[in-house]
Amino acid sequence: MRPKCYVYAVILMLFVTILSCKKGKDEEEKEKPQVWHCQTNKKVIDIDIYNRKLYAAVENGIQVYDLTNSTNPVKIADTTLSETPLLIKAGNDSVLYIATNSGVYSYKFKNNKITYIHKMLTSGWYEPYIKILIGYYNNNYTKLFVISRKKCYIMNVDDKLIPVLDDEVIFSDFEAIDAHIYINAGSAFIKVVEKNGGVRTISYSYYQPVGWSVSSNCVYCYAGNVRGSWYKFSSTNDVTSIDEPFVYALGIDGIRYINNNVNMVVKTKNKALGGYTSFNYVYVADSLGVHMFKISSNDNTIFDWTYIEMNGVTRKIVPLKTNTYENTYLYTVSGSAGIYIFKKL
Repeated sequence: MRPKCYVYAVILMLFVTILSCKKGKDEEEKEKPQVWHCQTNKKVIDIDIYNRKLYAAVENGIQVYDLTNSTNPVKIADTTLSETPLLIKAGNDSVLYIATNSGVYSYKFKNNKITYIHKMLTSGWYEPYIKILIGYYNNNYTKLFVISRKKCYIMNVDDKLIPVLDDEVIFSDFEAIDAHIYINAGSAFIKVVEKNGGVRTISYSYYQPVGWSVSSNCVYCYAGNVRGSWYKFSSTNDVTSIDEPFVYALGIDGIRYINNNVNMVVKTKNKALGGYTSFNYVYVADSLGVHMFKISSNDNTIFDWTYIEMNGVTRKIVPLKTNTYENTYLYTVSGSAGIYIFKKL
């Protein structure tokens, strides 16, 4: 009888060991990424990263942080402005472009000092700016694009510090809430996300210069409370359509994920505001933290992976791009709580 009991005991121990190993593996797979925090003395509105510098549009000012140590930003400049900047975009040659409720301005960052240079556009509260885009080619940029809810301003940057209005495209039948860009030697494509769903394309071919135009039809048209979008362009330079994965931020409903033949709404804990996509994960900023969703390698479906509490995250998640373009660290801001850094899964 005892040998039989002994066999049962051994089997039970093996079963428990297997379960423990499986649990440990699952917990390892579900492990949250490491998170670092940098407290700022002002509310952060928007950020951009260029050449290991983090540029922050803060309440009534601009701050610059050195990212030599990726997880420990060090403030090296702090300038007070007469109004709060809403958007910030950093270009090469240490040029900064700032949008406020009243216009768009250029600044120079040199020797740890921020100097005002030029006001390139004038606007008002009725025509808010939603995105500043730079069209890079061969590590230099040839155009600057300022997107408002009803227009796309194309700026000539022969002199990067003093951009000049070159052309503009009016959105006559829709309102824009977000935009993304692809540019190469011969063509430029700007994907403009509509407030009511769908994406239009603003395009221009340098080989057949007939002016900038916006497509009359939109792709992926969905009604609903669309708040924003983010996506990657194809590595094969197929820019006639949106690359996968494509994600809409749908506010209180979560996000809409589109990949190949998959089209689904994924719930978020709080109001979805924006995010960042990689090959295997989708990072979603909501009103209190960052969701991480994993993309299945088998069928391209998306499922909840983990969540990081951050207390008031804004819509933007920005990667730190090194010279090898390895986006190891992602940066986001959390109102009065400052800047959060987390390691990409």
